[in-house]
Amino acid sequence: MKVAVLAFLVAITPMMARAQTAMQVDPRMQIVQFAPDRPMTLRTMLGGDILIMLPSGEHIQKITLDRPGDYQVRVANTADGLSLRQLRGLSQTGMEVETDLRRYDFTLAPTFETDVPYLVRIELPRLAPSVSPGTPKSGDLTAYKVSGSKALRPQTIGDDGLRTYITWDEGQLIPAVFAIDSLGKEEMVDGYMRDDIFTVDRVYPKLVFRIDRSAVFAIRQVKGSPRHGN
Repeated sequence: MKVAVLAFLVAITPMMARAQTAMQVDPRMQIVQFAPDRPMTLRTMLGGDILIMLPSGEHIQKITLDRPGDYQVRVANTADGLSLRQLRGLSQTGMEVETDLRRYDFTLAPTFETDVPYLVRIELPRLAPSVSPGTPKSGDLTAYKVSGSKALRPQTIGDDGLRTYITWDEGQLIPAVFAIDSLGKEEMVDGYMRDDIFTVDRVYPKLVFRIDRSAVFAIRQVKGSPRHGN
């Protein structure tokens, strides 16, 4: 059973600052590309510390370990990174790190090798220069089932596993956008317009669009939970 590890705050911020310089000179620095549907594998060594740096602007909200007794986890007081120390165990185990933007899945793989990384930086995938960041291909997006007021229905809605993209017809009123949390309550969604596309930097299982008493509901059409929603 997975046990949530409280993200207690400790003073490892100086470690994060030194890590920025170390990344330029130490071969044990590892850069890992994030993929929404693939766990990231980290090799660990008994008694060894690994510093994990998240993308800029993200803050840790919760950490979950499959075997919490096998590892010690400490979160930076800025909540933008964590340190990981293997205490025991020889079997692979899982770790989830939830931030205010997305969820990261890790496979922790113990090894007796001594060349394990001491610093891991997570990077988000980069879009090709020829592709406008505000115009994803519709065929690559996850679909949503939309119901409710026809006047408020978006022209298109979909996500690429990292971000949600919404468009409305020209001249159509743009409603307020809310997400449904695990308790069934609505919370305001922060987004921005880019090339006439309303972009949200995360994925939610359910969205609600409202103007006064009129509402539209959008439900993500995939099996299982979204990778970055609550």
